[in-house]
Order: sequence, then C-alpha cells, then structure tokens
Amino acid sequence: MYRQATGFDYVWDDRIFFIISTDLRQGDIVKAITEPVLSGTSYFRPLIMAWYVAEIRLMGVDPYWSHLTNIVIHLINTLLVGLISLRLQPDLASNVHRMRWVSLFAMLVYGLHPGLIESVAWVAGRFDAVVTMFSLLGILAALSNSRFSVAFAGISFFAAASSKEMAVTLPALIFLCRWGANHPTRSFSAMLATWIQPGKDRQLMISLIMAGLAYLFLRMHFLDRILHTDSQMREIFGTFWKHAGLVGLTLLFYFKTLAWPFTDSGPLHPYDPFNLSQAELSLGVVVDAVAVIFLLWTLYRPSRFRLILVAALISLAPVSNIIPLTIVGNIGHERFIVLPLSLLVLALSTIEVSKWSISVSMNRLLKPILWGGLFSWCLLCLVNLQVTVPLWKNQLTLWTWAYKKNPDYVYAQFLLASAAIESQRYDIAKEVLEQAEKQGPVPLRLSVPYGQYLIRIGKMDEGIAKIEKALENEFQPHIGILERGLSLESSRIPRQEFYGWLLVYAYTAMAEAHNSRRRFQKALDATDIALFYQQDNPPANLARSFALYGLGRWSDAERSFATTQRLIIPTAVQETVRLRKSFLGQLCTLPDAAPITCKNYGAEFASSGTASKLESRASAPGSFVSK
Repeated sequence: MYRQATGFDYVWDDRIFFIISTDLRQGDIVKAITEPVLSGTSYFRPLIMAWYVAEIRLMGVDPYWSHLTNIVIHLINTLLVGLISLRLQPDLASNVHRMRWVSLFAMLVYGLHPGLIESVAWVAGRFDAVVTMFSLLGILAALSNSRFSVAFAGISFFAAASSKEMAVTLPALIFLCRWGANHPTRSFSAMLATWIQPGKDRQLMISLIMAGLAYLFLRMHFLDRILHTDSQMREIFGTFWKHAGLVGLTLLFYFKTLAWPFTDSGPLHPYDPFNLSQAELSLGVVVDAVAVIFLLWTLYRPSRFRLILVAALISLAPVSNIIPLTIVGNIGHERFIVLPLSLLVLALSTIEVSKWSISVSMNRLLKPILWGGLFSWCLLCLVNLQVTVPLWKNQLTLWTWAYKKNPDYVYAQFLLASAAIESQRYDIAKEVLEQAEKQGPVPLRLSVPYGQYLIRIGKMDEGIAKIEKALENEFQPHIGILERGLSLESSRIPRQEFYGWLLVYAYTAMAEAHNSRRRFQKALDATDIALFYQQDNPPANLARSFALYGLGRWSDAERSFATTQRLIIPTAVQETVRLRKSFLGQLCTLPDAAPITCKNYGAEFASSGTASKLESRASAPGSFVSK
C-alpha cells in the first residue's frame, strides 16, 4: 500500500525543509542541524535534521528517496514490535507456535493501522517514526540479556531524544516494560528497590541518566531554553480545571484515534480551546480521573497487560497538552500516536484468553470470534489504506481532502487556496476564498492568499490593497527597526523568537504585483522586508532581482539573480532563467525602460542568438510571475 508513496511530492512542512529553506541544502551543516526545526519554536531535533542534510546532499532534493526512507523506517518499527512482543509474552518456551502467531498479528495490527499513514506518507512525519524506532530499540535492549544491552539502551535514549522531545518518557517506558516482562506481579516498591540495588537494573538506570544528561547538555549548548510552550494556549489555563479538562479531551482524541482510526482521519483536527463548553470540560476531567485511577490500580495490582498499557498511556503525556503545544489550533495529530500505538499493540499481545475464567465451550467459541475479529480489523485497515494513502500525493489532493472535512476551518481554507494558486487552479482558489468571505471578515491568514489570487488574475492594485489592509493589525518587527532609523539589511531576528513566514509570503506577493505594475522601488522595498524575515527565501530574492533590473541597477540585479539560482532547488533553476528572460523581454519593449538594463540585456540577447518571448505562468505561493 505504501509503495505508491515513493511517487508522491513534498507536502506541508516538507516544502519548508526541502524546497523553501536552504539550510539543509547548503551552508553551515552544524547550524542546519542544531537550529530549531521551525522558526519561533525551540524544537531541537539534531538527529533528524542531520539525516535530512545527509539525504539531500547525497541524493539531492528528490521526494522518491525521502518517501522510501520513511517506508523503510515504518517496516523496521513493525519488525521491532514483533520482536518485543515475543519477549513480553509469557511462557515462550511452552508454546512457541502460538507466540509466533501472536507476534505476527501484532505486527499486522501495527503495520496496517491507518493512524500511521501520516508518519509514513508525509516525509516530515519522520520525527515521530524515528523517535519510535529508537524508543523500541531501547526497550528491546533493556529486555535482552546481551552484555552490551545496557549501553545500547542509553545510546537509544540519546538518539530518541535527539529525534523528538517525545522521548522524555522512555526511561519510564523501559521501567514498566522490564517490570511487566520479568516480574509482572511484584509490587511497585519492590521494583524500585531492584533499580537501586547493584545489578543490571541499576546499571540501566545509570546509563539512561547519563544519556539524558548528555542530551540536555547538547540542547542547552545550542538553545537557551529546555521547554517550548504555545503562548496563546497558555491563556486558557487560568484555572486547574480548565487545564485538566483540555488534557482529558486531548487524551480522548488519541484514545479514539487508536481504537477507531477509520472515520476521522486527516491532517487537521481543529478545535477551539477558548470556547469549550462546561460539558466538554467535565468530560475531559472524567477522562483524567479514569486515567489516574487506572494508573493507581495498576501500581496496586500490577499485571503484564496493565503495565504495558500504562506505558502506552504515559507515552501520550508529552502530546496531551500538559505542556501546551504549538499545533495551529488542532487538538492533536495522528502522527503523535506512532509510539503509543506500538505499546498498545504490545499490551494486547500479552493477553492470554486461555487463562480467562470461562467454560471450555465458551473458550472454544471465543477464540474463533477473536481471531475472526482481528482478521476483519486488518481487512478494514487494508481498505482504508487503499483509499487514504493516495490523498497525500501532493498539496492539492491533501488540502482538498482536509478542506472537505473542515470547510469552515481557516487553516484548511488557507492551505487549499495556496495549493490551488500554486497549481494554477484559480477556479478552486476562487471558490474557497469566496465561500470564506461569505462567513464574515476574511482573517489575516486567508487575506494574504486572497490578495495573491487577485494579483495572479490581474487585479494587482486590489490584491495589494487586500494584503496591506490585512497587515495593518499584524505584529511586524521590521516597523520598529525602520522607525529607529536602522537598516533592515543589517538587522536580524533570532530564529527562536519570531516566525515571520506569513509576512515573507505577503511582502513577496506584493513585490510581484509592484514589479508587474512597474513600480520597481516599491517592489524593492517589499522584498527588503521579506528578506529581513527570511534572507534565503528564493522567491523574494528573485522578485528583488526583477525590481533591480527595472531600476537600472544591472550589477545588483545580476548578483541578486545569482543568489536566487544558488538558493533555489536545482530542478527549478531553468524556470528562473525563463522568468528572467520573460521579464526582461517585456520590460525592454517599453519606452521608459532603464537604458542600462536593456543595453546589457540586448548584448546578452545578441550573444545568445535566441528569441525571447513573453511567457506568463503562475507558480508557487510567493513565486514571481511576470504579467
């Protein structure tokens, strides 16, 4: 099912990592690896970023290899689930045949679960897949008797933490899995005692502590803070009960995704935490209470099944809004269940139906029902994969799907409108934007692509006006810098402090329109602002070069155009050359064109011996098009 993903494009955040940003493709490798994954956050994931750097610099910007890598990681995780399930099942030697079948079905349930589609079909889902891979390797090492297992468990913890912050729970998961595998009926206090006394447990504890300290040292060396929280989300945590209710609702979302992932799958799961009803908050608190009661019951009456199930619950803690997450108004994402699902499946694999207190006839009847239900589940998963995986093929298919599921969600509207403009499907963009306008005032996030849409269909001034109107109340740090008489070119905002991607998008779109209206100084001013927020943005650099050509600053324009070609992905270099020829060809037919520009272009034209024709083409959001 996943094999078709090797033919998919880069989508969503993939485009930031592989296309828009140049950090991974060129320049300082250490900086590319150790800076926050996304501007405006402190997400520190050097292992995956190093993986991306190696992949890009060895294989080029090729989605085939990126998707193939994700598929291989998924297969490894599925195999690890099978191997760990063998070690967790009781009485392995007495019924090897049964254990193998249970392990096989554990692998099938995990490998085919639709909740993992996002982490496999989306390249940026690798963060979750890899933290799961190293977490499972750490658990497998902790359960083995190899002489190197203690050291390998510590290394796995360090690697998992360097892949994603979710690994913070791994020491607890290892403790619970060893408890469940070796002494499932021993008390909690007795288990703690074994980790303090000399032996493998204590060695394992020391190894994990050393790995954790090494990771914290690395993190604090490159970043100035350990935790990242969403500032807007913090506003709703005025009382303990509101916070607890939100955590419970988040857990409930993940429980439903784990148990029944067929009817609500998708890349977006919007909710409004500021307008939760009292009934919703009460339900969330009830879920919290049930989770706490189950945890306490397990500590009081431990069993292999319950201990591993508690491990699955604890693995959800980092994504349960205990610490508010920056996930753009979503209650959660399906990719966050990659690790919890593996533990849930491992817990289920330890169930022994033959030891239930039921009659022999009931036991004979129950077994085929359970195996039949499991087979039906896997069949349903296969059907779901067949339908859902292709929806991740490209930007347009992905966001059309998300928009149909959430037509009133601004983020879904924004993403589909942007994807439609990129794909030159202005009919789709028009439908989305006009439908949103009927709902009330168009918010900032949607006003920017709306303005770009108007620019692309030739309504330049109207598009600029819409973007400028939308930006009036937006926080724009560059304004304060200009008011102090400072140069934008010599000023920079720390990547952790502010993420100005929407401003880059907006000012590059306005520069495009100004260039098309031959207001080249205004276009240059707009690109200065865009490049202040992202100096290595290729579309902004291209628009800047066109503005400089229009102003007759040929040498500066050539340098800016050369920068664009250096920054842009190799497969798009020829397109920038075509756009430049188109722009200069049109510009030099006008009587008021800058003489030095046309003189140099004429010399270039004569030496090339080729004709230059005006070509107009709409491209990705923020890209330049000459009209």
